[in-house]
Amino acid sequence: MGVQLLERNKRNVMPTSLELTLASITHQIIDMTTNLV
Repeated sequence: MGVQLLERNKRNVMPTSLELTLASITHQIIDMTTNLV
């Protein structure tokens, strides 16, 4: 998955940076929920 993001990053930087921030936020939420469980 990360490789696809990098490949897209070469083509257009802005959408990918948005996707990366969204991905990091979702990962943080997933980490918090898994810690609660």
